Amino acid sequence: MELKIKELWIKALNSGKYEQARGQLRNQYGFCCLGVLCDLYGKEKNVKWTKKLPFYEFNTRSGVLPRQVIEWAGLTEANPLIHYTRRNPALAELNDTGKTFKQIARIIKKYL
Repeated sequence: MELKIKELWIKALNSGKYEQARGQLRNQYGFCCLGVLCDLYGKEKNVKWTKKLPFYEFNTRSGVLPRQVIEWAGLTEANPLIHYTRRNPALAELNDTGKTFKQIARIIKKYL
């Protein structure tokens, strides 16, 4: 992963500016950890979210990273696997099963 983008993502997850949501990149209440990365890309590249209530799409994606964000961030997967336990969970799974943004930020910093 691109170090500069990783640092931006960790800072955003720790900032308290994003409400955490589950099940989609973004819904009317907040963002998944992957949605935060999409939002950072959108701000840098002037790409807007598309409202499809009760959720939003980013470059036609609603649950995983679109190709443009994957390439920009230097990732290899739409839902990156984290190799820190035997199961190697994906980031969306960590987000949707109760890890907070601060916990996810620590995991990204150490394992991604």
